[in-house]
Amino acid sequence: MRKHAKIELDSTTPNTSTLDSSEQLSFRRNVSDIDRRKGSSSLVKYTPLELQFLEIKNQYSDAILFVECGYKYRFFGEDAEIASKVLKIMCNPDHNMMTASIPVHRLPIHIHRMVSAGYKVGVVKQIETQYLKAAGDNKGGPFSRKLASLYTKSTLVGQDVTCLNEAGANSSSLPNQYLMCVCEQNLKQQEKQIGLVCVDPSTGDVIYDEFFDGNLYKELETRISHLQPAEILLSSDSSEGIRNFIVKVVETSSTAEDKVRVEFVSQEVVSPSKVYDIINEFYRQDQNCLQSVLNLSKPVITCLATLCVYLKDFHLDRILRVTSNFHQFSQRAHYLHLNSQSVKNLELLQNTWDGTEKGSLFWLLNQTSTAFGARLLRKWILQPLLDVKKIQERLDAIEEIVGGSLELFCKVKEVFKKVPDLEKGLNSVFQQRCSPQEFFSLLQSFEKIRDVTLDLEKCVVSSLLHSTLSTIYTTLHDVKTYKNNINQLAVRDNDITSLFLNTEQYPLIHECKKKISDICLCLNDHLADVRGILKLPALQYATVFKLEYLIEVKQSHIKSVPTDWIFINSTNAVSRFHTPFIAEKYCRLKELKEELVIHTNVAWQELLQQFSSHYIRYKQAVSELATLDCLLSLANVASQDSFCKPKLVDGPAHIDIIDGRHPIIDTLKQGQNQYVPNSTHLHSSGLRVQVLSGPNMGGKSSYLRQVALIVIMAQMGSYVPAASVSIGIVDSIFISMGSADKLYSCQSTFMVELLEVSDVLAQVTDRSLVILDELGRGTSTHDGVAIAYATLEHLIKDHKCLLVFVTHFPMLFKLCELYPQSVINSYMAVQYNEDNADSDAAITFLYELTEGSAAKSYGLNVARLASIPDCILNLAHRKAQELENQMSSKVQFGQLFGAEARNLKSLLEDQHKGNTSHSIFK
Repeated sequence: MRKHAKIELDSTTPNTSTLDSSEQLSFRRNVSDIDRRKGSSSLVKYTPLELQFLEIKNQYSDAILFVECGYKYRFFGEDAEIASKVLKIMCNPDHNMMTASIPVHRLPIHIHRMVSAGYKVGVVKQIETQYLKAAGDNKGGPFSRKLASLYTKSTLVGQDVTCLNEAGANSSSLPNQYLMCVCEQNLKQQEKQIGLVCVDPSTGDVIYDEFFDGNLYKELETRISHLQPAEILLSSDSSEGIRNFIVKVVETSSTAEDKVRVEFVSQEVVSPSKVYDIINEFYRQDQNCLQSVLNLSKPVITCLATLCVYLKDFHLDRILRVTSNFHQFSQRAHYLHLNSQSVKNLELLQNTWDGTEKGSLFWLLNQTSTAFGARLLRKWILQPLLDVKKIQERLDAIEEIVGGSLELFCKVKEVFKKVPDLEKGLNSVFQQRCSPQEFFSLLQSFEKIRDVTLDLEKCVVSSLLHSTLSTIYTTLHDVKTYKNNINQLAVRDNDITSLFLNTEQYPLIHECKKKISDICLCLNDHLADVRGILKLPALQYATVFKLEYLIEVKQSHIKSVPTDWIFINSTNAVSRFHTPFIAEKYCRLKELKEELVIHTNVAWQELLQQFSSHYIRYKQAVSELATLDCLLSLANVASQDSFCKPKLVDGPAHIDIIDGRHPIIDTLKQGQNQYVPNSTHLHSSGLRVQVLSGPNMGGKSSYLRQVALIVIMAQMGSYVPAASVSIGIVDSIFISMGSADKLYSCQSTFMVELLEVSDVLAQVTDRSLVILDELGRGTSTHDGVAIAYATLEHLIKDHKCLLVFVTHFPMLFKLCELYPQSVINSYMAVQYNEDNADSDAAITFLYELTEGSAAKSYGLNVARLASIPDCILNLAHRKAQELENQMSSKVQFGQLFGAEARNLKSLLEDQHKGNTSHSIFK
């Protein structure tokens, strides 16, 4: 993620770039600086191209403009200086402005780099050709240009960025690029009602939610961690609290080359009085969609109206009219809840050491072949199911694939590996920003997939596989009709004028082509006259530098050329001419070819619009293809040794794992046979609390993650690394692990720890799995013990959740005696040398879960492994023994005098009750 780029749309507020404040330059100041450098008291006389740039820049001052100039895209002024730094290209003065340039064919790459750095990009294109310009009223001026498209990181849709979605791209590198809009409404007692809408214009996904949150924005943080937006929109009148939260979260999760862009939209653009007018106007053509949108909460509607206005500038707002793509984020009745801490601590999407995917659960399970399959797999990981029937359907499908159908699906996997990103391609068609090559590739891929799924549908047994394959086949029934009217050679050669094989259904194209053909025949007939004049019966027209119908005459025969012929150019050997007839016809031919391009482009847009009328059906097909890709990926995982099919039941919450292994560590150490399996038994109606102790580095944290990851894998419908697993549905996982502060929000390690526990206590249910790792370590021992004890006892007495509680505090082990029906003590075993029990080095970690409590934590052994100097270790060892002796003396003292004290107390009580004093002196 990236550092934010703050851009105000309010006309009263100056625009800023994503550079540091010291690098932010005023464009208008640049112009005046140029004037001063030239020493002119009057305004600079700009070139026509510079004036054209300034006019467009004045309208889109917050965008870096790529200006098409022949075979290059050029940058001017401040844009050139920014592009020079980001793209690592040369920048130099030219006429009145700094300028830089890139070749046309590198446009997609450089757009991607600019938006990844946090900038908004505008592509300015020439809208007239040389021949139309020569035939029009603009003969002496520059080529007409206008802004063709705008891009940010979340709006990369169109022909200019098509290469980013080609087949062969690493699927894991193409996650959703969400544009997130957040609106806030303050309520009483520091509670806030927040609306959120996320849209990925490249895939069509729209996710909305409405929720209540506090000043720390924990709920909002959870949604940001799940959705990982590329761009965030806030109203310019948002509270300082949410502004600071968004900006700081973005800053801490950004890198120099991958930034999240934050934009503040003027409140005047989407004021409360305009929100419903915008919505009514936007959805007025579909009353059903309008009604479904109006049923949403006010904060969500405000977000949606903001996005309608914002995306209009990008010509991408149309996707918001497809309300069938809308999905609510908070569906706790259907999905296992994972808050932001659980996503982070369990390393579901990225590891915690360098933020990459390697070592995450997604890295392990992602053996998908397509980008859209990988995106769906992310959602499956973040949203495990609660419906046992749906989980079982996935497991049955995987079992069938692994059990004998894997070879049958090999053809599907081979096709999948060669297809482009069909989800983004389909959406590009819907937005009518698709190239012929992308469209043909889409049709070709759909056709191949449909053909290969026909035979498979007849072979499968599981209900999910059968319905998936059947839907794919039926929804793609008409793709061949579209494909058969596309000229594949024209697509390959990028010849838009020859794109359609059957031009009779496009009368203007058909008529234009007939006129072109007639002129070509006339020119060919005219060649006989030219041969007669020059007395060269074998003469043929020549084409040089795309100039056609040239008559080449050797310099030795130049006197035979009529005086009215038009000289074009010459070399040492020949001179080239057009006859007046050729000049007239050739000019008309060029005009007709330009008209043909225009007519073909219109027909092309009509074809895309016709295809888009079936968008929902094709979207369903892509969704089923993604499901199939995910099932094949999980089947590959399940085919590994020692993975089993879990059993999910609707009964009371429970976790029974026999010989479970941490899926990631087990894979990373594959072949080394180093991971020690452990079993877990937690039942809401029995022993449901495990108090876990053991030495440092003994494997406690790995065990905690192992339990949670196996539950997540099982409920997402995956096989799991264990001998056997039975799970009574878990509805949420809360995990507090590791010590880390949040300096950006002024939160200490201990504060972060307590906030996580507070979040657990507020949301825990009887079906929750709660994992607390060393609660209380961030403060003094007495306070830490008190908080840990109180929290643990509260969870034991007042909740029936499944709980694993890791601690080094011996006092907490006594809760097993107070609540023997609910609590079990366990520890990670070690082996030490009996002959040298006092030695810190005489210890071997066994990593075996054993019933009981650990005698000590063996911290000095870890210190020795960390190469702490021996002098320090020896002193620490002596101090540890002194403290242990002191504690032992206190215990012995208590045992010695404790009985006498209890007798004295009993006697005094007897005296108080009126008994004789004899008993006292006795």
